[in-house]
Amino acid sequence: MFIPANLRDLVVCSAARLLIIGSALLGTAGAAAEQPLYTAAVEVTAQTASEERRALRVGLVEVLVKLSGQRDVEQSAAVRAALQAPRDYTSSFGFVVESGSTLRVEFSPPAIDQLLRSAGLPVWPAQRRPLLLWLQVDRLPLGRHWVDYNSDPDLIDLIGAVMASRGLPWRLPEFDLADRLAVADNRALLLDDQLLSAASERYQGDRPRWAALRLVTNSDGVARGHWLQAIDQQRHTGELTSETELAQWQQWLHASVDRLVAQEAYLPLRDNAELQLTVAGIGSMASYRALQAALATIEPLVAVELRALDSDQVALTAATESSRQQVLAALLNSGYFAEPAVVVDSAEGRPAGLAESADERPDAPIELLWRGRSE
Repeated sequence: MFIPANLRDLVVCSAARLLIIGSALLGTAGAAAEQPLYTAAVEVTAQTASEERRALRVGLVEVLVKLSGQRDVEQSAAVRAALQAPRDYTSSFGFVVESGSTLRVEFSPPAIDQLLRSAGLPVWPAQRRPLLLWLQVDRLPLGRHWVDYNSDPDLIDLIGAVMASRGLPWRLPEFDLADRLAVADNRALLLDDQLLSAASERYQGDRPRWAALRLVTNSDGVARGHWLQAIDQQRHTGELTSETELAQWQQWLHASVDRLVAQEAYLPLRDNAELQLTVAGIGSMASYRALQAALATIEPLVAVELRALDSDQVALTAATESSRQQVLAALLNSGYFAEPAVVVDSAEGRPAGLAESADERPDAPIELLWRGRSE
């Protein structure tokens, strides 16, 4: 097959066939410097040594919660020991010029990553797609309505604070004409899965990641309601019993994040596993270099070696500290990759031409299409 000249030259020059390997380009530390997940901003009451130390402890816990997805990190003996010397895990810190009451702390990615592993905490990859929130409320003074960015500033602030504390991007629907027509049906008030899934496609394509809440607050400030959450093909649903409104929101938002963490976080393997990747759509040196940069941000990957190049497709061997499914999720969540369309043999009920599906063969290569951009 024809191989573009610039990629043939690349193969010739890469005698060791090395795409990316080692901590210089891959691993959690490789992408960490660009992530706000390693940064904390803590309010202080004074610019004193004792307040600085307290703020560093608070900031360390905040960063560990964001990176692990766990809210109870202080239960770990290793974390409690680290909190005795929080400065050891920082790369820089200082008071914000505009506000002397805030200490901004940049934590050292290598030190924090090592602490996560020594503490036996899971790793929640930084590749996190935004959670889309459909929020139907009945509260004073507006009565029943969908929450948008302008309707309920107190709720927007609360959602922003909770999501920032967990390191999860989020968004609301635009509620333009298309959205309003989509939720005009009364089934939307019942959080109908089919209706909300269809309305969410414009934002998330065929990989749903949304949560819907209907909450009614009485004049005493007590709220109750029900919710539905979609994570890919999984659905979770439940009822919210009477609780004060803001407490109800906090509990539901944290629980929604916890369900995502349960799907995406992983405990690093003691010994790295190996898997195969094939990526189609790499037809030039520019796209190859972009692939290198993208793979450097995929946290479960430790090293990636180029095995073969055929036309516009590269075959790679990857060392990973997590399972195949968790690697695939991180790759897709990055926005750089897509899964190829699968043609199903109606007679066999499996992809045409294959004896069994990739899910049935864990040693099969992960096949991806290069999209060339991050969403």
